[in-house]
Amino acid sequence: MQLTSQLQMLDVGRVVLWGLKTTFNDTFYFIHKGLYETLKKLDIPVLWIDDAKSNIDLLRRGDLVYAVDRAAQFLPARPDVKYCLHNISEQFIEKLDPAQYLAIQVLTVDRFQEGREQPRPLDAYLHGAASYDPLGNVLYQSWGTPILARDFMAPINFPLKKSEYFVGTIWDNALGQGNTRVITEYKQLLQEHKIQFKCVKGAPEFFNPIYVRHSAIGASIVGDWQREHGYTPCRLFKAVSYGRIGAINSSHSKIQYPWAIANENIGELIEEILTMSDSDAKELIQFQQKALAQETYEAKISNVCSILASKA
Repeated sequence: MQLTSQLQMLDVGRVVLWGLKTTFNDTFYFIHKGLYETLKKLDIPVLWIDDAKSNIDLLRRGDLVYAVDRAAQFLPARPDVKYCLHNISEQFIEKLDPAQYLAIQVLTVDRFQEGREQPRPLDAYLHGAASYDPLGNVLYQSWGTPILARDFMAPINFPLKKSEYFVGTIWDNALGQGNTRVITEYKQLLQEHKIQFKCVKGAPEFFNPIYVRHSAIGASIVGDWQREHGYTPCRLFKAVSYGRIGAINSSHSKIQYPWAIANENIGELIEEILTMSDSDAKELIQFQQKALAQETYEAKISNVCSILASKA
């Protein structure tokens, strides 16, 4: 994948990540951080700035700007800039030429299946599981892993470990969109194997691979709403890039990412991983990592460039 060449063909001289540079408790802080670090490693010019009036003049001709609704109050609409936008208001989008921007949304199973049922020629040129809706000008894809394929960690297997670290939040809301019920079930099932569930919150991000690599299972357990809608969390992709088995309790995720181990019966999922031989586990991880090379942040940015280039 030649991301530098793609950006040059678009006359993009720099990628700008608009917003959340100092908002450390926001999910999109980590997405922007991952994009920033990916581009830095690839020696691609990148600027990350907060959503502030004082930063408006920092944009320049030929920038490609990533922005999200929760940090776009002062985002300027310029005719000489390209945009990759997540949940940005229609009022802002109406100021842009359709050829200069692309909306981006997370891939779910319904969008994935739409892309397979309807003719979308550009999808054949996209990396990984992704689909572009030309009518809505929306690219559907996961966020993936911020780890470059060349930096994927060596496969590791810890079936005798007695701790399972969950790096994330246990939560719920009035609509039942969280994961509290399922995580409670997961804890109970782990206890049957004398494995202690430990939720990790607030630790520096560079500790995440350590926690995942030293977990007994390392599975990506999702709540009911995410499972039913086929929303696949970044946790699955990161686990594989950290050298662990990509396993999830969602059959819909399996449809989108056939390389994943999936079973909605969490007890059976745990049993399958714990009884896998060391050699089989490591061979599976190597297979998954080959597929995951198409689901990195680098690949996701490349997909954005491919769509924007098709409009030129």
